[in-house]
Amino acid sequence: MSAANSYGNDGMGGALFLLVVGVVGFLGIQIYLLVQDGQTIGKRGLGIRIVDYNDGSLLGAGRILGMRGVLPGVVASIPYVGWLFALLDALFIFGEERRCIHDYMARSKVVVGDAAQTTVGASGTTRAARTDGPAPAASAPAASASASTRRPETPGQAEPSPARPHSNPSPAVPPSIDRLRQVLQNLEALRDEGAITQEKFERSRRKALADLVEKTDADDDALLRGLRQLRDEEHLTDPDVQTVKSIL
Repeated sequence: MSAANSYGNDGMGGALFLLVVGVVGFLGIQIYLLVQDGQTIGKRGLGIRIVDYNDGSLLGAGRILGMRGVLPGVVASIPYVGWLFALLDALFIFGEERRCIHDYMARSKVVVGDAAQTTVGASGTTRAARTDGPAPAASAPAASASASTRRPETPGQAEPSPARPHSNPSPAVPPSIDRLRQVLQNLEALRDEGAITQEKFERSRRKALADLVEKTDADDDALLRGLRQLRDEEHLTDPDVQTVKSIL
């Protein structure tokens, strides 16, 4: 704008050119990163990602740009209505599902954590995200081959027991954690089979957590230790554990 004031129409053209280049470049970087990993640079620093609400897959460029960007921007620009929409859009983050209005428009949600397995989106395209989890277990044929190479047992001589790695026994968790694990596994199976919706799955999962806190007779340390185990098994998330911890 300073250039436009100093050099007239020539300056205005240069200022608009720089503005367009800056906006296009910024949007290009944002959209590219979101399509590739579900994370902008800021989200990567905070350890959060944008994924599909139903199946956890990464969003396509159309939904990211159109449903999360352009459409909310158009509504926010409507006179007398836009400011109210922009305010409500931000305040919706305090709702039960922690989703803004633009998340509902794009059928998206923000999840905690960088790790993600390969997922298949609603369009049928497969996207592979980074994973920091443990290496997959050996396949059944490999395990079978290993078993077949064991030395045959000599008559009258018992086969020596395989050496066991030295490890410290994991602390016991209260029975209520085992019951919660079974409930969560059943809910996940029903969701994966399509017997219940994602929304009903989330409600049932929160109710199971509330029942655990209300009815368990375990001490707080044992309960939190068990919840962290369920988090490591990917039945719970970090926010779930933090919520229970704040209640305790």
